[in-house]
Amino acid sequence: MKQGFKRRVRVADTDLTKALYFTSQLRFVQQAFEEYLTVNYPDVARLFLEQKIAMPIVHTSSNFLLPIFAGNELEIRIELEFGKASYTVKGMLVHEGKEKGNVVIKHACINLKTKKSISSKDLFHGLLEF
Repeated sequence: MKQGFKRRVRVADTDLTKALYFTSQLRFVQQAFEEYLTVNYPDVARLFLEQKIAMPIVHTSSNFLLPIFAGNELEIRIELEFGKASYTVKGMLVHEGKEKGNVVIKHACINLKTKKSISSKDLFHGLLEF
């Protein structure tokens, strides 16, 4: 399931060239994912906030395809892919119909009580009890 979120680039999100700073691209996608999680998987968001599960980031990558500047209105498209004990967030930053950047963020899924990995598919589809 893909879902888009709007975000205006602010001056604080840019570097000295007034182009989007590299960490801002990762932050935008992570923030959009948090909204995506709350809308599409509220039980997972609740378990995370109650500190029953951890979802540490284990890998990231970013591609900067075209410049993004302060004032640009972005659509951040989010897609989720499930692995065995992890999931991958794929984010695409789109401005005026053009893909300007993309981000991949891989999260592990851990039960904080047992300190063991848990199935991402079971977690997201409500098949685990805590």
